[in-house]
Amino acid sequence: MRMTGAKTKALLAEVLEIHALKSLHDKYSKRYHMDKLLDELLARGFITGKLAFGRRIYLSTHYTIPELPDVIKALLIKNNSKVKRDINKAEEKRARSKLIEMIKTNVTAS
Repeated sequence: MRMTGAKTKALLAEVLEIHALKSLHDKYSKRYHMDKLLDELLARGFITGKLAFGRRIYLSTHYTIPELPDVIKALLIKNNSKVKRDINKAEEKRARSKLIEMIKTNVTAS
Protein backbone atom coordinates (compact mmCIF):
# COMPACT_ATOMS: atom_id res chain seq x y z
CA MET A 1 0.00 0.00 0.00
CA ARG A 2 2.71 2.47 0.96
CA MET A 3 4.72 1.86 -2.18
CA THR A 4 1.76 2.87 -4.35
CA GLY A 5 0.93 5.88 -2.19
CA ALA A 6 -2.36 4.53 -0.88
CA LYS A 7 -3.01 5.23 2.79
CA THR A 8 -6.13 3.06 3.16
CA LYS A 9 -7.43 -0.15 1.63
CA ALA A 10 -10.22 1.75 -0.09
CA LEU A 11 -7.70 4.09 -1.69
CA LEU A 12 -5.55 1.09 -2.67
CA ALA A 13 -8.47 -0.34 -4.66
CA GLU A 14 -8.73 2.94 -6.56
CA VAL A 15 -4.96 3.14 -7.13
CA LEU A 16 -4.84 -0.44 -8.45
CA GLU A 17 -7.18 0.55 -11.29
CA ILE A 18 -4.12 2.22 -12.84
CA HIS A 19 -2.45 -0.51 -14.90
CA ALA A 20 1.17 0.52 -14.23
CA LEU A 21 0.66 0.64 -10.45
CA LYS A 22 -1.26 -2.65 -10.46
CA SER A 23 1.60 -4.44 -12.25
CA LEU A 24 4.10 -2.91 -9.81
CA HIS A 25 1.95 -3.98 -6.84
CA ASP A 26 1.52 -7.51 -8.23
CA LYS A 27 5.25 -7.88 -8.83
CA TYR A 28 6.35 -6.79 -5.36
CA SER A 29 3.58 -8.72 -3.60
CA LYS A 30 5.47 -11.93 -4.37
CA ARG A 31 7.96 -13.10 -1.75
CA TYR A 32 10.91 -13.41 -4.15
CA HIS A 33 10.69 -9.82 -5.33
CA MET A 34 9.92 -8.58 -1.82
CA ASP A 35 13.10 -10.26 -0.51
CA LYS A 36 15.19 -8.75 -3.32
CA LEU A 37 13.80 -5.29 -2.57
CA LEU A 38 14.41 -5.65 1.18
CA ASP A 39 17.95 -6.95 0.58
CA GLU A 40 18.66 -3.86 -1.51
CA LEU A 41 17.26 -1.60 1.22
CA LEU A 42 19.49 -3.38 3.72
CA ALA A 43 22.54 -3.01 1.48
CA ARG A 44 21.91 0.70 1.01
CA GLY A 45 21.41 1.34 4.71
CA PHE A 46 17.71 2.25 4.73
CA ILE A 47 17.09 -0.61 7.18
CA THR A 48 19.66 -1.99 9.61
CA GLY A 49 18.24 -5.45 10.20
CA LYS A 50 16.15 -8.02 8.34
CA LEU A 51 15.31 -11.51 9.53
CA ALA A 52 12.93 -13.91 7.82
CA PHE A 53 11.39 -16.47 10.17
CA GLY A 54 8.67 -18.79 8.94
CA ARG A 55 6.17 -16.73 7.00
CA ARG A 56 7.15 -13.50 8.72
CA ILE A 57 9.79 -10.95 7.89
CA TYR A 58 11.11 -8.81 10.73
CA LEU A 59 12.62 -5.45 9.76
CA SER A 60 14.36 -2.91 11.92
CA THR A 61 15.82 0.54 11.56
CA HIS A 62 17.31 0.38 15.08
CA TYR A 63 18.68 -3.15 15.54
CA THR A 64 21.31 -4.96 13.49
CA ILE A 65 20.91 -8.49 12.16
CA PRO A 66 22.83 -10.14 15.08
CA GLU A 67 20.66 -8.24 17.62
CA LEU A 68 17.33 -9.13 16.00
CA PRO A 69 16.88 -12.71 17.35
CA ASP A 70 16.96 -11.50 20.99
CA VAL A 71 14.60 -8.61 20.24
CA ILE A 72 12.18 -10.84 18.31
CA LYS A 73 12.21 -13.47 21.07
CA ALA A 74 11.35 -10.81 23.66
CA LEU A 75 8.60 -9.49 21.39
CA LEU A 76 7.10 -12.94 20.84
CA ILE A 77 7.18 -13.71 24.56
CA LYS A 78 5.66 -10.32 25.38
CA ASN A 79 2.80 -10.91 22.96
CA ASN A 80 2.23 -14.57 23.87
CA SER A 81 -1.03 -14.82 25.80
CA LYS A 82 -0.08 -18.17 27.43
CA VAL A 83 3.04 -16.60 28.92
CA LYS A 84 0.95 -13.65 30.10
CA ARG A 85 -1.59 -15.99 31.73
CA ASP A 86 1.18 -17.91 33.50
CA ILE A 87 2.71 -14.66 34.79
CA ASN A 88 -0.69 -13.46 36.00
CA LYS A 89 -1.34 -16.77 37.77
CA ALA A 90 2.04 -16.56 39.53
CA GLU A 91 1.37 -12.95 40.60
CA GLU A 92 -2.09 -13.91 41.86
CA LYS A 93 -0.60 -16.79 43.85
CA ARG A 94 1.99 -14.46 45.44
CA ALA A 95 -0.73 -11.92 46.27
CA ARG A 96 -2.91 -14.64 47.83
CA SER A 97 0.03 -15.84 49.95
CA LYS A 98 0.72 -12.28 51.07
CA LEU A 99 -2.93 -11.80 52.03
CA ILE A 100 -2.94 -15.03 54.02
CA GLU A 101 0.23 -13.94 55.86
CA MET A 102 -1.30 -10.53 56.61
CA ILE A 103 -4.45 -12.15 57.98
CA LYS A 104 -2.43 -14.57 60.15
CA THR A 105 -0.30 -11.73 61.47
CA ASN A 106 -3.35 -9.62 62.27
CA VAL A 107 -5.19 -12.50 63.99
CA THR A 108 -2.20 -13.42 66.18
CA ALA A 109 -1.60 -9.78 67.12
CA SER A 110 -5.16 -9.34 68.44
